[in-house]
Amino acid sequence: MKIKIDVSFEASHRIINYIGSCQFLHGHTYYLTIIADITNFDWKGMAIDIDVIKNLIKSNYDYKTLVAEGDEKLIRWLKVENQPFKIIKNNTNLENIAIDILNTLKNNIPNVENISIEITQGNSGLKISH
Repeated sequence: MKIKIDVSFEASHRIINYIGSCQFLHGHTYYLTIIADITNFDWKGMAIDIDVIKNLIKSNYDYKTLVAEGDEKLIRWLKVENQPFKIIKNNTNLENIAIDILNTLKNNIPNVENISIEITQGNSGLKISH
């Protein structure tokens, strides 16, 4: 059995070493679809607690600045201003954010199989699955 969970979060980021508008700090609404392969049920008959997944996403990503691990200037500024942030391995493009989210989920909920993440900007959007 597979279970599908949809959750969204708000976050800001900038892409380092990029020429164009994404080099500047900006924000998105990220839409996640999480697929978990269910083989076991707990004593309550639940396969997975959706609130656990939502809280995991919200506590790690929601209303945070996602920062590339080498972006020391931004990290220093966020610390001085006491702003919440999460360091993303490599750069903060959508592909690396998806990998980070998938790893966070798999480290806490072993039966998560894959995720789909989507952002929209004006009339265009980007969607990837991992």
